Amino acid sequence: SLLPLAVPSSLCAPMAPSAAPADTSHAENLAEEFARTQSSTDRFVKKLVGGIRKRMETIVTDRGTAIRERGDRLKEFTSRKREELQELRAEMEDTVRRETELIRSFVKDEQRRLRESIERRRQHLRELRTRPSVVKTYDKISFTGGIICLMLTELIFVKYPERMHQWYMLWSAVLLPLRLVLYTRVKYQYFLLDFCYFMQVYLLSFLVFVHSQPDSAWHFKTLFVASNGPLLMAVPLWKNQLVFHSIDKVTSVFIHIMPPLVTFCIRWFPTEYN
Repeated sequence: SLLPLAVPSSLCAPMAPSAAPADTSHAENLAEEFARTQSSTDRFVKKLVGGIRKRMETIVTDRGTAIRERGDRLKEFTSRKREELQELRAEMEDTVRRETELIRSFVKDEQRRLRESIERRRQHLRELRTRPSVVKTYDKISFTGGIICLMLTELIFVKYPERMHQWYMLWSAVLLPLRLVLYTRVKYQYFLLDFCYFMQVYLLSFLVFVHSQPDSAWHFKTLFVASNGPLLMAVPLWKNQLVFHSIDKVTSVFIHIMPPLVTFCIRWFPTEYN
């Protein structure tokens, strides 16, 4: 706030109406009074201007101090944030470095395992190429035996259809127990509950016990339909392969092919079968 303006009372008093000066002394008195009033007014104006100047200097100083303090706080905040960003950047660089090392280590381990696996496969192939001739002899014997059994099956089917069920029972006594032993060894025994093995048991029971019973006709019809239907269609569906040196594949072909052949011979050559 500005300083109060003190005006001399002499200035506020009403002026007397002008009159002709009576004498020279009265004019001098008026001049002195005017000079005193002028001097008092100058002092008041100087004091007022000085007060205003000091007040403005104080305001400017305070504002400058506040601005400097705010600038200092801003600099401090900026410096602190810069340090935090640098720490975060260092942490991110460390994290990226660690992750990169882990990835490189994982890739190296995978490459090493892959090389070891490839080397094992190469070693296995080399062993297969350099395996003793007894294995090749076994393959030759198994292939020759398989061809002979296949030709005997064709001979019996064409020339002696009445013996087809005996040929089937002979090989069932060999292959089915062997399948049970091998599957039990590798814990595959529950696969023997399949429909195919049920048909083997059903056909063997029919050939041994049921065929001579009076009601054996409907049993044979069931066997014929099941053997020449789903059991025979399983050959292309399961992609059975006749590989003579693999007892597992030979057995799979046997359990799917032989029941249709046996029921076919019984159906179309009933006189010879009886």
